[in-house]
Amino acid sequence: MTSGSVALRAIESDALIEPSFRRLLASIEGERDRIRGTWQQIQQGREERTAELEHLRQSTEEWCLSERTNISAEWIRLDGLTETVGDLWPEETEIIDINCSGSIFTIARKSLCSIEGSVLSRVFSDEFISEVPRDEQGRFYLDSTQRASPLSSSTCRTGDSG
Repeated sequence: MTSGSVALRAIESDALIEPSFRRLLASIEGERDRIRGTWQQIQQGREERTAELEHLRQSTEEWCLSERTNISAEWIRLDGLTETVGDLWPEETEIIDINCSGSIFTIARKSLCSIEGSVLSRVFSDEFISEVPRDEQGRFYLDSTQRASPLSSSTCRTGDSG
């Protein structure tokens, strides 16, 4: 082989390689453009999701603030109701059981002591309650005639002695 034929063959080879190389470069550029397009879609989607998440975060914070305000208002209302109920029904209400000649009564001690100067007020006062006899079940025992018992139970229930 002569040097001219080698050179000619190299030129022919280059001529064959060049279109393949150009196709390869074009294919790489096409792939690069496709990757850029995909990347732009990803970025755009990311920006949209970020904006949507920010909107949801703000909405959630506004809702939470609103609910906190509602809860605080409800606590204030409940505190007011607690005070009202406390005024109507004291926390420390001593409930006692009384066996009045076989009739059993369950009543607040405060109710028995509410009529100043009454016999029941005196009997169930702090001063004398320890002296009131008890029955076998530990209930306070009052011996009363049938005639006086309805008056006493009426007085205990209503606080009216008349």
